[in-house]
Amino acid sequence: MRAQYPVSTGTTFTATMLTNNDTYEFYVKAIGNGGVESAASNVVQAVPRMAPPPAPTNLTATSKTDGTIQLDWGSSGNGIWYWVYSRVAGSGTFTRSKFPVSNGTSMLAAYLVIGQTYEFYVTAFNSGGESPRSNIAQARSTVPPPPAPTLTARSNTDGTISLNWSSAGVGIWYHVYWRDIAGGSFARMQYPVTSGTSLTAAYLKLNHTYEYKVRAFNAGGEGAPSNTVAATSVIPPPTGLTASYGGSNAARLTWDSVNPNAMFYVYVRDTGNSAGYERQIYPVSARTWQIVSPLKPGHTYQFLVTQVGNDGETAPSNVATFLMALPADGACGSVTSNFVGVGDIRRGNWDQVQLYDVTSTVCGVRNGSTITLHASWTTRGNQLLDGAFAYFVVDCETWQIVSPVQYMPYPEGASLTEEYRVYTYTVNPTHHYFVRTWGGGHVLVGGMVTTFASHTLAPMIPFDARSRCF
Repeated sequence: MRAQYPVSTGTTFTATMLTNNDTYEFYVKAIGNGGVESAASNVVQAVPRMAPPPAPTNLTATSKTDGTIQLDWGSSGNGIWYWVYSRVAGSGTFTRSKFPVSNGTSMLAAYLVIGQTYEFYVTAFNSGGESPRSNIAQARSTVPPPPAPTLTARSNTDGTISLNWSSAGVGIWYHVYWRDIAGGSFARMQYPVTSGTSLTAAYLKLNHTYEYKVRAFNAGGEGAPSNTVAATSVIPPPTGLTASYGGSNAARLTWDSVNPNAMFYVYVRDTGNSAGYERQIYPVSARTWQIVSPLKPGHTYQFLVTQVGNDGETAPSNVATFLMALPADGACGSVTSNFVGVGDIRRGNWDQVQLYDVTSTVCGVRNGSTITLHASWTTRGNQLLDGAFAYFVVDCETWQIVSPVQYMPYPEGASLTEEYRVYTYTVNPTHHYFVRTWGGGHVLVGGMVTTFASHTLAPMIPFDARSRCF
């Protein structure tokens, strides 16, 4: 192969870009006028030999806080590349790095096992080969544990406890430790907190106080513990408990709760005996009302409600008192009587003819402590000239009138044929009652003035009626 360019000055030439330790042959030709070459000179041989670079010096290994190890060494010359060899300290043979260091005299060793000590040496190389190795340096791959977080705790109304703490750095995980101060040492929760800096502790024993602390950890291990905080698992008791009539022999309870979808226990006691509160067998689930039965009519009951918590119950609600009224009932009374006078009593020829042209009806309906009284009368289309009707309620136990007597007075010239009214009274729900009506007046029937009265001489029937006790 002829050199690309001729030698135009002098009689020497340096061959470059040769492969070390290969044998090369050379000859020379002179160039005359017109570019005519002379005959070739004699052939000569030579072997290019380049010495390897000297060994790197002063290799140092420095542990960094991210688990890597910084390697630095002295230069072996310009344009020199380097191989880095490593092994776990005290183990087998050294392993050469996959890629050489082609620029500079440093390298960052990464992907190391945290806590492991490593040994390193470096060699330089060029076309002449690889140098002897440098001194051996060693360092331990370390990551310092994260700092201690600052912890706070808050009791929630559902019995859980919310924990929040300050961040110990990016990508840090946390272990939460807890204990019941009623006894026992701190235990670590099964799973770490891998995202965020908060946790809600659940499944706690109601009304128990717990202590917590948090440790941040990374590849370097757990850091120092946070401050210790304490909080109590509490659930506010139900409030606003009321008891009302819930049907025959039953009471309807309603209450308020901050956790309306929770479970509740209802407690009942009969104030008429010395027994204490008795808890109902089954809890109330996901609602804030309950029908309690059977209750004894005429008995007074007291009720309490608690919310069910983990391994316990809340404090009781307020006490609701309820008097169980008699079952709802009702009855009616009715009287129909009209007495027509025929003749002249002054002449001693008075005759009484009983017709049925005036009817008064009274009905009472008792529901708990309320009686509704229905009062009505009719003359079957005849004209009421004057008179009055009375309606009232009587206690069957005491025979006392317990409601105002409701009068329907009609002065002369009333000209009515019927009327209906409704009245409502509050009564003792444990007593029975009857309703009564009476009246008197005059009705125009077929052109004759007829008389009806609550009390008359025989054989006239009194215009007076009552219902049964209800």
